[in-house]
Amino acid sequence: MEGFFAHESSVDDEPEKILSLYKDRDKAKKFIRSLKDGLELRPIRHWSPLAVKGYLLLTFLTNFLVNLTLTVVYPPNAFKFKVLSNISNKVISILGDFIKNIRIIV
Repeated sequence: MEGFFAHESSVDDEPEKILSLYKDRDKAKKFIRSLKDGLELRPIRHWSPLAVKGYLLLTFLTNFLVNLTLTVVYPPNAFKFKVLSNISNKVISILGDFIKNIRIIV
């Protein structure tokens, strides 16, 4: 049965609708997997739904902001590296000279 699959369901509904729901479920699982991989999530040690949602939101926003500020640099005859860019003056005033020394080797 190469190229085919059989799907058994206890739901009494149209086969097309069941297949559509199955594919939507698969899309959701792939989305969550890519979200977890992209966010580099570690085990969450929170149990209330609100705390888990807050943790996910903070992790997502942190990665979003870091990706907004990273610029990939390709110097000739050297390894590429990432530097922080698009940093506001307020952030520079908080981090001071430390921000100038940040260089992330890829």
